[in-house]
Amino acid sequence: MSVKVVAAINGMNKLGHDAHLYKLEGKVWVEIDHCMLASFEEIEELVDGVHSFEDVTEIFKQRHAKVLGHS
Repeated sequence: MSVKVVAAINGMNKLGHDAHLYKLEGKVWVEIDHCMLASFEEIEELVDGVHSFEDVTEIFKQRHAKVLGHS
């Protein structure tokens, strides 16, 4: 896990979000507000300004829909 991911988790928690590590099917994710999972890469891109928090939310929604077969 990179320093960026740790910093992002701490930053989100300071902003009132509940962000922590979550293991699912052998992969570690960042769970945000008990309702969304983000990969370490997505979190690093959030920190780098490549994506906004809203972008990360949309990426999660698209991935979740695909997993559920609603793509």
